[in-house]
Amino acid sequence: MNAQAKPLFVPDSLATRPGVVERFCRYVPLFGWIVATSLESRRIQLVLDSLIAQLEERGANDSVPFTTTERNVTLEQFFADSIKDHFGWPHNHFVCDDPLSLLFYGDDGECLELCGEVERFLELPSGTITAEELHASTFGEAIAKLLQYKPQC
Repeated sequence: MNAQAKPLFVPDSLATRPGVVERFCRYVPLFGWIVATSLESRRIQLVLDSLIAQLEERGANDSVPFTTTERNVTLEQFFADSIKDHFGWPHNHFVCDDPLSLLFYGDDGECLELCGEVERFLELPSGTITAEELHASTFGEAIAKLLQYKPQC
């Protein structure tokens, strides 16, 4: 959560979109589906490994909240802990400019559970926070949006 660390990014050398073989295999019944699934898993894992390496470079102990009031720090810590727990990151040291689309990379429905958890924490009605809204934000933008839902103490 320290603003001095570099935001997460996907190196240009890693493909985030399916290649020609993977796309072709999706249309070949049975054997092609197996190959396409294997290629997709490998592609996603390479990106995840890169993101994990970037997070590990930051270290877990130099995390400093970028908000100031106690309520803001509590929300920021809760949100960071929830992302860490739901997506299996090594720690919760995220920076303002970390794209949530990368923090949610490889999402298999965890983002929907995360939205519900945040709604319960903020005591909001179900469906107030959408996965699409979070995916389009950075970590800092999401905190700012979430702080608008409840008056500051």
